[in-house]
Amino acid sequence: LELRDDLIVRLTERSTGEIVSAAAALCEVESLASQSLENFLPYHAVRADLFARTGRTDAALVAYRKALALEPSVAEARWLER
Repeated sequence: LELRDDLIVRLTERSTGEIVSAAAALCEVESLASQSLENFLPYHAVRADLFARTGRTDAALVAYRKALALEPSVAEARWLER
């Protein structure tokens, strides 16, 4: 079994905020910011969720809108719009 350490793996690890606090997870996710994630819907969805969980509603709305602009599937859009 090969272990990977790349942006997607790190994003996935931080997505729940359960390993560390939501605020700490958000800091780590923000540190992953790069051009390669700019058009990656899960990146913006994770950021939006973590912003919301840390009380940063305005930032969460911006991130949710960015995720929705990336043309998610119907199921993804429903989750993002909840």
